[in-house]
Amino acid sequence: MEDNRSLRDLYQEALKIQDASNIMAVIHEFSRTMKRLRELTGKIDTNTYREHPIIIMFSSKIASLCHSEDVSVLLHAFDECKKHTEG
Repeated sequence: MEDNRSLRDLYQEALKIQDASNIMAVIHEFSRTMKRLRELTGKIDTNTYREHPIIIMFSSKIASLCHSEDVSVLLHAFDECKKHTEG
């Protein structure tokens, strides 16, 4: 199915997603939105793309849902991943 959302639609979605609680739905929508944003903005450089307000809003929501804004949670996750990949 073709994504015909406008840039304004993507900004609205970034605001709307802040009320979401289903992380899988947020991530799915983030992926769709990133793809559409790239289509609408063309070939912008990586830094501009990753610092785009829409991208920041989605990534912040994902961090919030995972509680990874808390550095101790992030460090624990890192340690667990390392533990499960070592010898």
